[in-house]
Amino acid sequence: MGELEPWMDENYLIQLWWSLGEQVTCRTGTDRYGTRYSFVDFTTPEGAAKALSLNGTTIPNTQNLFKLNWSTPQGSQNRR
Repeated sequence: MGELEPWMDENYLIQLWWSLGEQVTCRTGTDRYGTRYSFVDFTTPEGAAKALSLNGTTIPNTQNLFKLNWSTPQGSQNRR
């Protein structure tokens, strides 16, 4: 999940996804350009697919858009 606001911490993201019916864990970070992002782990592949369908829509109660994509473990092949 990319381009997060500084106040969008792990607790906020967990609550956000819970309000959308998904139980998740997540880890946030900042890239070298200062852009915040989070790796969000869903309990099921169906939950992750449902989340990806929200890509480009507005995050509830914000003016931000969901910016989502699959991530792959470092060193692994790209998903097909």
